[in-house]
Amino acid sequence: MTSPHFMRVTCNKYYGLLRGIGFLSLLLFFHMFSLPVRADDAPITYAGIVTDAIPGATSVPIPITVTGFNDIGQFTLTLQFDTTRVHFISATTNPLLTGMSVTYYSPSGNTLGKLIFAWTGVSNISLDDGSALSNLTFSYITGTGILSWSYYFGSICRYKRYVSGSLIILNDEPKYLFYKNGGISYRGAPVTFAPVITDPEPGALPVPVTVNDFISIGALTLYLEYDSTIITYQNSFTKNPAFGSNFLVGSIPGIGTKKMIVIQWYGTAVSLPDGDTLCTLNFIYSTDNGTTTTLNWFDNGPSCEYADGVGDELIDMPFDDYYINGNVGGGSEVVLIDIILQKSSNCGEFVVKLKPLDLLEATLTKIIFTVKWAATTGSDVQLKDITATWPGLQQLGGRELFDGNYYVTFRSLTAYAVNWGANTENTIMTFRHTGTGDGESDFTIIPEDYSTEPPGLNTGYYVEVSSVEATGSITNNANGASLNCGLYVKDFLQGPYSAATHLMHTDLVTTNFLPMVQPYNTAPWLYTGSEQIASYPPGTVDWVLVELRTGTAANTMVGRRVGLLKNDGTLMDTNGTSPLVFHSFIPGNAYYVVVYHRSHLPVMTANAVILPNTAATRHDFTTNPSANVYSTTNAAVLPLEDGVYGQITGDLNHDNCLKFSGPGNDRGLIIAKIIAVYTPPPATLNSVITGYYNEDLNMNSVVKYSGSQNDQGIIFSNIDALTNPTILTTVYQGQVPVSYAGQNP
Repeated sequence: MTSPHFMRVTCNKYYGLLRGIGFLSLLLFFHMFSLPVRADDAPITYAGIVTDAIPGATSVPIPITVTGFNDIGQFTLTLQFDTTRVHFISATTNPLLTGMSVTYYSPSGNTLGKLIFAWTGVSNISLDDGSALSNLTFSYITGTGILSWSYYFGSICRYKRYVSGSLIILNDEPKYLFYKNGGISYRGAPVTFAPVITDPEPGALPVPVTVNDFISIGALTLYLEYDSTIITYQNSFTKNPAFGSNFLVGSIPGIGTKKMIVIQWYGTAVSLPDGDTLCTLNFIYSTDNGTTTTLNWFDNGPSCEYADGVGDELIDMPFDDYYINGNVGGGSEVVLIDIILQKSSNCGEFVVKLKPLDLLEATLTKIIFTVKWAATTGSDVQLKDITATWPGLQQLGGRELFDGNYYVTFRSLTAYAVNWGANTENTIMTFRHTGTGDGESDFTIIPEDYSTEPPGLNTGYYVEVSSVEATGSITNNANGASLNCGLYVKDFLQGPYSAATHLMHTDLVTTNFLPMVQPYNTAPWLYTGSEQIASYPPGTVDWVLVELRTGTAANTMVGRRVGLLKNDGTLMDTNGTSPLVFHSFIPGNAYYVVVYHRSHLPVMTANAVILPNTAATRHDFTTNPSANVYSTTNAAVLPLEDGVYGQITGDLNHDNCLKFSGPGNDRGLIIAKIIAVYTPPPATLNSVITGYYNEDLNMNSVVKYSGSQNDQGIIFSNIDALTNPTILTTVYQGQVPVSYAGQNP
């Protein structure tokens, strides 16, 4: 006997069908079609799925993962489950989401437990597709424990983004497209097939619905969409004789010419052999208004469901694995479609294209393909910035390591109508990669499953036209792609350098003043990048802004990135391990490299550097300045100890000069900052302030005007060392052409 909950849903649906389901029909079909991905859409959130759990298991891992987690500033998610089926044990959170909480609420007046996931960041943050927000652990009791996202009756599932300092709510309607349920069970639902019928004759058309794994089923509800201008349902069907009188079939209206068949049944548990017919639907096929219609199983959560003989709802996610679409019409000859993976001229950028061999004016109902590259020693390459032209094309799970290679699989979740000419190349997706490791690797699309065990099932290249296979050949033109696309540089800053340790100190980190978000978004740099970190990588000194130029003049700038400088002078990307990555340049081209720091004069390479370079060929600003550092008339770096050089500190008004006295001097800004910040006022010449300030020239987190280790004395000391001045108003001119206001480039 089925559960009261499932019976109630089933009976209510059928009751609505008999009454014409006016409001329900409008609500259901309003959400029929996937919306195009927009910049203000929320991420898609997935609860993990286990369908082979052993009753009594005490530790079942369930990840909560996301795709499209781009520039998110806050979220609240509510996940509920039946505590008579599963029991919550523990949760861990993504370390990049500082302060994220997972709170468990035990049942109150029912058996539903609830988890609330909550996080608010200081700024927007992005995560790679497939990243886990949280990893949960459950114990499994019995039956099926559906893990369902709850967003009605006071529960919340919502994402927000910072825009101009305020949090705005991101679109997540319809909810079932953005919040994908999961669950824990000893088994999954049956697999249900709509048929593929090619070259049908006009007239009577029987459409059989077949099943696999139909074992001890006690209830079912199925929704099948079709085009009523091509086939017409005759309000007639033949059910499998294993079912009793509770087997019901009806047709309800949809949007435009679309209609929906609703199949429902509940009763004593039934088992059927694989390939057996659940029922046969009787249609009339007509060629008057078209020749082809897809037979698509409709998914809005409860629209297609199975329950076992004791009433437990069975897991049927991901939906496309359990409900296989069909097709009526069209000829037996299907246009083959080749797939192409190409690397672009820019480093680390790729494009995926489909190429029909003949004219293709049809609906692409499914595509699956997997990108593969070698997991070489010392590399950690990830795919990122994935942009799909095909609506509903998404990454399936995370990056998988198998037999020395990495694999990332993509699959379409919606059908896509196309009108493509013969032998035309049509872009369906672009992506980039980032990661550590030197050298190059081939990026390819694989022709068949890379493993016969999960997660390697159904991952080889496969494409359907109107639910009929149309898989063509694979063309890979993405060989020899640079692994890191990075810039290896060594550079010292004068302010924090210690000749005693031969390193820069990390006082800004140890005092917790170093910001988590890059600081170069203000004048004079006005850099708009979103670089940020969740925690300080080991040895971090400060943020630096790096610029690429095609020449030495400031107006030849072609790219900028913000990175982190380690205490040994190593320039890092924000992951703390890889070199600074630039995607928008052509491998093998040479660029002048400029390094800016908020309180130091910029430094530039004496010659153009071929990128990407390697750790062995990194550019070293700290040695041999006549060969490594750009200069026209004066020294561009200062000796920090014998044979070691660093960027010159003291340019506080960012006019590319050091000036101790007179109008526009740098020294006065130090006392001005102390006066502005010091509490309680008034400040004196002996007052000090602590924090992350440009005026802290030795970068010890203290701004000090007089006494030992004061900051203003460094400016005069540098002018003296660089110019041998005769008067206090002597000015030292920086050597790198810049476009700061008031400074000739």
